[in-house]
Amino acid sequence: MKNDEVKIGALLKLFSGQEKIKTKLTQKRLEQAWRELYKDLQIYTRKLRYHDGQLTVELDSAVLRNELNYNIQLIISQLNEYIGEDVVKTLVLR
Repeated sequence: MKNDEVKIGALLKLFSGQEKIKTKLTQKRLEQAWRELYKDLQIYTRKLRYHDGQLTVELDSAVLRNELNYNIQLIISQLNEYIGEDVVKTLVLR
């Protein structure tokens, strides 16, 4: 290997470490986690948005939103555990 060659893994890590890219990757990972962990809620979920540690979930059902509000800390813990890092600090249900 030449001196100016860089391993692909190192390049990917550098690339994914950029703030805009990292936020988009986290958004996609959280969408996947939500689908996997809460399969039954997919028909009520309109949109997920992640920004600066806050995950906003838009739901079609006010009753479901009210029920989930009782378990916000548990949901945050489950999502962070699925992702493998503490990215979600707050969860907003709308």
